[in-house]
Amino acid sequence: KSRPGCGVMLSRGSSAAVAITVATALAVLAVVSLTSRQPVGGGTVELSQFTVSGDLDVPEHPPGMPYVKSPPMGEFAVTSPDGDSLGSVHVNTLPPAPAPPPTIIRFGDVGVAAAGCPMCPVLDPEAVKKQKESIKKNEYRINRMKKLLEANTVKIEEGIESMKNLKEMMASSIFNVKEAMKKQDITLEGKMLQEEKLIGPPGPRGPPGQDGKDGLNGTPGEVGTMGRQGKQGKAGGMGPRGPQGTRGPPGPEGDSGAVGPRGLVGKAGPRGPAGPAGPRSKWLDCARIGGEMYKGICFKGALLKMNKDQTPEGCKPYAPEKKWVEGDWWKLAQMFHTRDITSRIDKGAEGGLCDNHMAVASFTQNRQSLKVWVNSATFHFTPTGSGSTCSLYN
Repeated sequence: KSRPGCGVMLSRGSSAAVAITVATALAVLAVVSLTSRQPVGGGTVELSQFTVSGDLDVPEHPPGMPYVKSPPMGEFAVTSPDGDSLGSVHVNTLPPAPAPPPTIIRFGDVGVAAAGCPMCPVLDPEAVKKQKESIKKNEYRINRMKKLLEANTVKIEEGIESMKNLKEMMASSIFNVKEAMKKQDITLEGKMLQEEKLIGPPGPRGPPGQDGKDGLNGTPGEVGTMGRQGKQGKAGGMGPRGPQGTRGPPGPEGDSGAVGPRGLVGKAGPRGPAGPAGPRSKWLDCARIGGEMYKGICFKGALLKMNKDQTPEGCKPYAPEKKWVEGDWWKLAQMFHTRDITSRIDKGAEGGLCDNHMAVASFTQNRQSLKVWVNSATFHFTPTGSGSTCSLYN
């Protein structure tokens, strides 16, 4: 196919080669040899000895830019005068020229584009300066946020510690309130018992009660078996009236009448003599001082503030001589603990099996492991592993 601005020339030479030149593309193409020289416009070209036909495809491209086309650009068929096919001619482009070496621009070298390189990067000093200022501002903000984060962390830790202290105070206050309420309850109960022993004068007679409901009728007896009826005889004549017969036996008793109304309540009888005095109740005495009974012994707990005996109010402390084991200690701990605790004992050296205090037992309160001190007069187990400090613990 011919295009404007393109010329096609076929020539015969000693090397049997033909050159085709395209002016606008500045490309050199290689073809096979021909035997005559004629200009080619397009379509089929008939020569004296050969026939060459085919198309040459030149793509659209911007002015001043090289062709961008993958080989082959075209193909020509060659036939002999007899019509035999001699093959085809492929038109290829030359390989592209090597790319120029990259232009390296170092920081601060140039302020304008390099000559002959409109696409090369250009250093903008103002942009670089603004970028550095932005980096400094971001670093200042990051440092400030780190300081704020550290301050917030300290405040959170202080708040957690304050909450723990408040929880300790609330637990102690609740324990004291419970003890006071228990003591008040025991006092009221004692007063009520004293009031029950007092007997006042009899009160006025109350109004009569309402009539009760009628009782149910009895169950009727069973009906006897009826005998077989005989045949009726012939009717006789009317005889004379006979004398009056003797009185027959009384008939069966009739049904009982309805229940009458309930009578009035009688006067209260005299009070009977008082019974013998019973034995004194240990359980009641222990409850009156806010204690708990365990195996016939009254115990009462107290929150310790130092390594020293603290006798509860209303108690006379003593250590009973027993041979109790770890299970007995755990039951006592469950009676008097004021927080959640575990049955696991810390087998270190703190606490121990000792007799340097009047208390029966003491222990710390937590969910991990408890430090335990027990009195050797009452218990026969060692709550420590290596050595003993013999210190009381709350």
